[in-house]
Amino acid sequence: MSNSYDNIYKLIKFTNSKVDYFEGTKKYISTGDSDDIENGQEVTFDNKPSRANVMGSAGDILIAKMANTNKVILLDNDTQNNIYSTGFYCLNSTKLFNKYLFYLLSNDEFNKEKDSWSFGTTQVSLNENGFKRIKINFVSDIIKQMKISKFLDKKVLLLDKILENQQRQIEKLKEYKQSLISEVVTKGLDPNVEFKESGIDWIGNIPSKWKVIRIKDFTKLKGRIGWQGLTTSDYIEEGPLLITGTDFSNGSIDWTTCVHISEDRFNEAPEIHVKENDLLITKDGTIGKVAIVRNLENKASLNSGVLLIRVLENFNFDKSFIYFVLQSDSFWVWYNSSQTGGSTIKHLYQNQFSYFSFAYPDIDEQRHISGYLYSRVSKIDKLIEMKNSKIDKLNDYKKSLIYEFVTGKKEVS
Repeated sequence: MSNSYDNIYKLIKFTNSKVDYFEGTKKYISTGDSDDIENGQEVTFDNKPSRANVMGSAGDILIAKMANTNKVILLDNDTQNNIYSTGFYCLNSTKLFNKYLFYLLSNDEFNKEKDSWSFGTTQVSLNENGFKRIKINFVSDIIKQMKISKFLDKKVLLLDKILENQQRQIEKLKEYKQSLISEVVTKGLDPNVEFKESGIDWIGNIPSKWKVIRIKDFTKLKGRIGWQGLTTSDYIEEGPLLITGTDFSNGSIDWTTCVHISEDRFNEAPEIHVKENDLLITKDGTIGKVAIVRNLENKASLNSGVLLIRVLENFNFDKSFIYFVLQSDSFWVWYNSSQTGGSTIKHLYQNQFSYFSFAYPDIDEQRHISGYLYSRVSKIDKLIEMKNSKIDKLNDYKKSLIYEFVTGKKEVS
């Protein structure tokens, strides 16, 4: 096979076209939208973002400039009409078949080189000088490029169908898990129980012996005050732990991912010193992630995106039951109805959250319900984990397949 190893820059031509005035609307695709072009934003010429200034033609290829991201788009007759972010390079080649070039720029060898020649302070990305330095393996014979592309099209299409099917199964399992939790924490486990009106829209009918309570009636809510906000400059190698939303993992805190802060920063907010079995919920970023503090072996505090829910001593509540309530549909119906105003930035406000109401049984039934749910949910989570593992292996195989054929390591028979 006619294999070569050379600068990719010699083989391509940048074709970035700026956006000329247009009537009506066009779809704008940012680098964040490129995984699903249907999520693009409709813009007019006058209200389009300043970064919305790249257009191409059918057959051109867009590649994200950012390091550590593999986002490549081959434009067709439909997608050529979109506007794209200046975070993309638009290019083509007279020496490489366009679909082969698409696969070549998608393969791991190119992306490793791209990352190694990317620079920047606020955003690490590949500039044109960096592009000139990238050397990779490729097949120079254009007929063989077309043959490789045709082969990969069939293989990738088959793999993508399998991946989509696995993802659909995961979504169905997640939906079932959500409906199971929602049903049990509002209706209980006794199919013959009598029901009554809860008087709360987002709860509906509840077992006749259950009661309704607000968060504020039995807990103390605490969060980090704004002036105590922490930045990465406060993080140190050793010291008390700081819990952020990214440390939530399957209902617990992953202590290995927590950063450290000084004793002084820890001591300035004693009201959010975390204790074993405390309940936590994220209120910014990815809202509504819930965890119970377990296996706490060090001092720990919270960043501003996490809220502490501590049950008052004179109330006998099973925290695992509350944990499941906060994952139920009733919580999300309440949360969505509590969001007022036109802001696109969502928060779980502490004062609003204190008025969240839910239904609950006596402590023995709470424990019975949480035990049942832990058993059922853990089995569902294991199935999801298995399917995610299969997806990871399929994606690794797809990457390997593309790499081996576009670089000429393997030939199409």
